[in-house]
Amino acid sequence: MIAVVGRILKWIGALTVAFILLIVVLAVSIRESLPEKMVLQVDFRDGTTEYIGDHPLALIQKGNRLDIRRQVETILKAAADDRVVGLIGRVGGARMSLAHVQEISDAIRVFRESDKPSVAFAESIGGLAAANASYLLATAFENIKLQPSGSVGLVGLSVEHPFFRGSLDSLGVIPSFGKREAYKTGPNLFTEAGFTEAHREAAEALLSGHFEQLVAGVANGRDVDQLKVRSWIDAAPLSAQAALSEGAVDQLAYLDEVRSAFAGASEPTIVDLADYAQHSSAEGVEVALVHAVGTIVPGKSTYDPVGESNTVGSDTIVEAIRDALDSGAPAIVLRVDSPGGAYSAADAIWRATRLAQESSVPVIVSMSSVAASGGYLISTHADHVIAQPGTITGSIGVWGGKFVMRDMWRKIGVTFDSVHFGPQARFSSTLTDFSESERMRFEAQLDRVYDAFVAQVSDGRNLLRQKVSALAQGKVWTGQQAQEVGLVDEIGGYAAAIEAARDLLGLAPDTDIQFVIYPKPKDLAERIIEGDWESLKTKNDLSLVRTAIAIAGRITSVVALAVWAPWVEGFLY
Repeated sequence: MIAVVGRILKWIGALTVAFILLIVVLAVSIRESLPEKMVLQVDFRDGTTEYIGDHPLALIQKGNRLDIRRQVETILKAAADDRVVGLIGRVGGARMSLAHVQEISDAIRVFRESDKPSVAFAESIGGLAAANASYLLATAFENIKLQPSGSVGLVGLSVEHPFFRGSLDSLGVIPSFGKREAYKTGPNLFTEAGFTEAHREAAEALLSGHFEQLVAGVANGRDVDQLKVRSWIDAAPLSAQAALSEGAVDQLAYLDEVRSAFAGASEPTIVDLADYAQHSSAEGVEVALVHAVGTIVPGKSTYDPVGESNTVGSDTIVEAIRDALDSGAPAIVLRVDSPGGAYSAADAIWRATRLAQESSVPVIVSMSSVAASGGYLISTHADHVIAQPGTITGSIGVWGGKFVMRDMWRKIGVTFDSVHFGPQARFSSTLTDFSESERMRFEAQLDRVYDAFVAQVSDGRNLLRQKVSALAQGKVWTGQQAQEVGLVDEIGGYAAAIEAARDLLGLAPDTDIQFVIYPKPKDLAERIIEGDWESLKTKNDLSLVRTAIAIAGRITSVVALAVWAPWVEGFLY
């Protein structure tokens, strides 16, 4: 009986693989040619994606979506393509990072310089919800057209931060953490019931910087005074009629009217930006592109299908940089979108960038939405560091600790006994807090990591140690602020990284450059043919359950506090 079931399962598996291969082959082979005249349409209503990667589940979940780099490259290519006669951007209420909006907006402004019409259309920009980023993106287009029943949610910025100290106290869980220094707010989630003075100061400084950029960006896009923009924010959300009368939008219209306007009475051929991108190919000097997207961890990079998020595995990134060097790449662009992670893993990646430079291969860092803590550490020794004005960076500091759960277990009738050898054997035990000697060793490790971090920044950025100490303390900075204090070299995105590569390599300004991704991606068919089932694994032992949930329902609203975690691994930035 077992043998029969086994054969049946093998046949099902074989048929499944064959079906997937057929889909892949058809998707590649059935590709319609592009029309001679077209209007491109790009949909931002689902937000933006920094990096998709080649994990099979990521490819399935992301579908036909382009990541931020492909969107920017394709819009820039379309600007020079005579077949493209216009651009429509569909916007809504999606939450997008300020840095992503700024990068895409730069590309749209280049498209506008080609004297081709560009229109942002929305049924509603946020409705009654905040949609600041979506509206800011809309202002990059030549015209904004809003459905008569819509509204504009340019309501301003706010931060609402959860704190779990009360919950932990009621559970009998003691958060035993340490940090360097006061502005390193990571552990406050567990140790505080509200903002500390330093935490509030940091949040206000960051939000103030982003708010100023929002107001200035909208004023520039709509060609109005900043005071006018502030009046819109004070009156928001704006109805469609109010938005029109105030000059926040140009016309009230429906989508069919927007499309028809490009070709008079007859509708033009509308081509999705992602479909157009399938027909584009890059040429030029090959520069390596390595993505560091997600929390930095030891080992291999992973993908979580439930949260649709990546980790930055030190082994993966180090090997990618080494492979780029072995392949003869003349320069490496490290694209960073990471809030940090384990110190040892970030330090290993930092070392790989140093070795690249010692091989006379320049390293350029392009920061995306966030490059903070460990994400900033891996950027410190690059030959050129680029960030968007809205990038969140800095956070030079360290924190770590453990949860002590002895009382929680006692509440539910669970008791423990132990045998140990060595005075520090229970250093990471969740049943006891740090002893006096253990606390001294723990604090000493925090000091060691913090001092090393500050020294690395001082050396890499060529700044005096005293200045770095003042900029550190866990403080976060916008990209604009970071440039002003010397933590970043230039404001920009992928386009600026390409310019930097030309300069560092001594190439002519008109030299074409194309990115070659490392580690080199494999498509779904290649993974199936090679039997690369290992890539289907996710980070934890519940990978099969997680994968099934992701495919069946993509549950996105589950939030859990894993107080059972025995130890916060390593020391976190």
